[in-house]
Amino acid sequence: MDGLHEKYWVTEYFGACSSSIAASIVPHISFCNIQRLSLAYQIISYNDLMILAKDVEDLTMEKVFVKNEVTYYVTMDKIFDLFPKVKRFSYTCTERTMVFETFGKFLKNPNFLALEVFTCYHISDNFDIEAFFVYMESNKHTKINLEFANNISVALKNRLEQIVDEILSTQNHGYKPPFLHFLGLAQQKLNAMRDLSSSA
Repeated sequence: MDGLHEKYWVTEYFGACSSSIAASIVPHISFCNIQRLSLAYQIISYNDLMILAKDVEDLTMEKVFVKNEVTYYVTMDKIFDLFPKVKRFSYTCTERTMVFETFGKFLKNPNFLALEVFTCYHISDNFDIEAFFVYMESNKHTKINLEFANNISVALKNRLEQIVDEILSTQNHGYKPPFLHFLGLAQQKLNAMRDLSSSA
């Protein structure tokens, strides 16, 4: 059969880590039941991603540009909305995928609050740290791992340091302590945060 007319059944796991492989395969999928999806260095349309998303429980996206009819830059919360069954979400931010309102929009999605693991890398100054702080103190379910970009502002670093100090000085946490990492955090504090997050 001509490769252009082949149809694929995709189940359990789908991964693509170079060029735009996912975008070239998705139009040929006739049945999709993926539980684990891993995409890296891809450009993919919002509609194509929607085809892959419906049954995904474990999602990893690294430097993936999701485009719609208007722009390449679909924000991270809109991407998350495509995955109604996701339990473990790992995302590496790219230009414009996180705006200041993003975390607040996450909090309005009940699927976000039910996550087992939320991991985010290369977070910029656009992150709403105060919305996160309020959420953090009430989070008893989700394991949170946040790694910030090296070029974040001094103001954000200072606020993160305050939050780290507050977490480490608290004896009995009524919430699940997150793991926070940013350039300039002392190794001793970093290790303590890692231990605390792992044991929670």
